[in-house]
Amino acid sequence: MTEQPSINILGIILDEPTTTVTDLIIAGLCFYACFRLWQKAGRTKAQGLFAWYFFLLGLGTTLGGLLSHGFKSAFTESWKIPGWEASILAIFFLTWASVEYTRPAVRPWISQSLLASMGISAVIFSGLMLYQMTVIPVVAYTGVGMWAVIFPLQVMVYSRTRDRVSWYSLLALFSTMLAAMAFLGQISLDKWFNHIDLSHVFLFLAVLLFYWAAEEAGKAAA
Repeated sequence: MTEQPSINILGIILDEPTTTVTDLIIAGLCFYACFRLWQKAGRTKAQGLFAWYFFLLGLGTTLGGLLSHGFKSAFTESWKIPGWEASILAIFFLTWASVEYTRPAVRPWISQSLLASMGISAVIFSGLMLYQMTVIPVVAYTGVGMWAVIFPLQVMVYSRTRDRVSWYSLLALFSTMLAAMAFLGQISLDKWFNHIDLSHVFLFLAVLLFYWAAEEAGKAAA
């Protein structure tokens, strides 16, 4: 693991500066995507759910960048909780958007069961997060949502229709997998660009791909 040095800006200590900046760049893309989707007059329900995903992920990433990285020496672990919870809620809305978009292609009870299970899981993993005071439940919930819900639904739809929403969603999942590999493998290019920063590059790409999927969701319903 490469420890990123802190820097001093006009007497203000900024910890992990590159990681902070890359977090805020991702957050900026999230808020941009949210704004673009919300301003659509004829947005679909799936697009509205995608917008909530981008807003909550942007909020969680902003809080994470500032409290967990940029000024981590000034805050206790408990300050990380709002960002972690926002991330859990973001994944819930992302899976809901996927369930909503693929609803015409699956049986109603499957859609209802998946959505209910993700809602219950969100409560359970949030409780574990508060009990353990660690980000691991957030990561676990993200994995469940992406690979147990979104992946099989989008594979099924894409295999039948070559749908562009499903294609972009699958590419986004692949990009998140690369992010996880970079993070877990602790692949660092330099002390100023460590494994977290590299994973953020792939996460930025994943957010962009999910945004393209959200845009296509409106075209598909037109």
